[in-house]
Amino acid sequence: MKNKKSQSCVLYVGTFLPRECGIATFTDDLITAIDNKFNPLLKSEVVAINDNGSSIYNYNNKVTFQIDETNIEDYVNIAKKINERDDIKIVNIQHEFGIFGGVYGEYLLQFLDSIKKPVVITFHSVIPNPDEYRKKLVKLIFKKANAVIVMAKEAANIFKEDYGLNTNKIFFVPHGVPQVPLY
Repeated sequence: MKNKKSQSCVLYVGTFLPRECGIATFTDDLITAIDNKFNPLLKSEVVAINDNGSSIYNYNNKVTFQIDETNIEDYVNIAKKINERDDIKIVNIQHEFGIFGGVYGEYLLQFLDSIKKPVVITFHSVIPNPDEYRKKLVKLIFKKANAVIVMAKEAANIFKEDYGLNTNKIFFVPHGVPQVPLY
């Protein structure tokens, strides 16, 4: 069923609060900043990655979909549901090797193989001197992304030198810190 909402949507994929995880906090801060800048023209929704199928989180209304990180079928099924939504214009994946299922998070490839929307991947960790399997996995993820965001300039150099990747779709966005009141 096609969704005919007039408001465009950015869909974020990653861990999300109240899960205790740095990526969850980052994703929440990112969504808050984007919403403050572009709401009501653009809305944000989340695909929350749940750890090992046993955790249940009391998510807020931003979470539209949930994936059990260990259930490979969830990745494909959720991607298909996303593809049915006309309002979802772009998917932004918060990538960290430990939050997706499989070896080095390889289950993410099932999602990427199934998704038909433009994908931007934010790499939170870029591991230098990778073993051959990690290198192969990162190359496959990179190939499927329309754009890749890194938060350290050196990360682009590592992608080029250690992974042999073309850096033309890498964008450097410095890792920011949310403003908090000083007491």
